[in-house]
Amino acid sequence: MVYGALEDRHEAFHVEGLQDKDRLLFQQRRAELGIQWKPWEDTSLKLAGGYAWGGEFSAGWDAYEHTDHIADISDEPYVRVGLERRF
Repeated sequence: MVYGALEDRHEAFHVEGLQDKDRLLFQQRRAELGIQWKPWEDTSLKLAGGYAWGGEFSAGWDAYEHTDHIADISDEPYVRVGLERRF
């Protein structure tokens, strides 16, 4: 199966050393095209390529309010190979 995906990713992580209520925040956008093969039920293999942009790390409680910028991630093309097994 051939697929395409657009992703707007937002993740938050607790990290010791940040202020009491702050979290490490990550955000990034990606566009991806690839192929997926399911050789067995609940198992899939993926081969894809894409472009990631707008990546950054910041610290705060909420990605939309009062964050402290930490670092930008460069915009780059990427290749992804994946194996997924569901139980």
